[in-house]
Amino acid sequence: SAGSLGTLAVLALVIGAPAALWNGAGSPLDVRTAERLVLGDRTSAPNDRAVAGHGFVFGAGSWDIDLSDVPLSSEQLVVPVSFGMGDATITLPEGAAWVADVRLGAGDIESHLSDGTTTSVDGVGIRRTVESAAVRDGATPTLRLDLRAGLGSVSLTEESA
Repeated sequence: SAGSLGTLAVLALVIGAPAALWNGAGSPLDVRTAERLVLGDRTSAPNDRAVAGHGFVFGAGSWDIDLSDVPLSSEQLVVPVSFGMGDATITLPEGAAWVADVRLGAGDIESHLSDGTTTSVDGVGIRRTVESAAVRDGATPTLRLDLRAGLGSVSLTEESA
């Protein structure tokens, strides 16, 4: 029975945790321009580089982010994603040269690539880089996913034809 003070403390944690995951200096995430969700579930499918580049931040819940229709060019697009606790499912374009840098306080990361490669890791203090087949074959990444989360599950899936 913490009352209203307890409720405010929980809300502050849920809202503040994703922003606190970013160190500020050199971070591509600006919580003022990112698409935001405090609590709940959402699906997003941006088809504009600027919208995707502003990033996604949520406190708690689940978010399906489909990046398969974002136009890619020779200039690398960085898409920051941050959440306190929950699940993030991210769909990446098949055949594109992309890399995902994932930092997760505790939970699991799964990747399912269109070439059949599947990886999974779970635990505490996870730092993982997942690359598309094109990057593994030597291509320069045109899309970089910068994902930081507290507690939860991250699923990276390449769109398949």
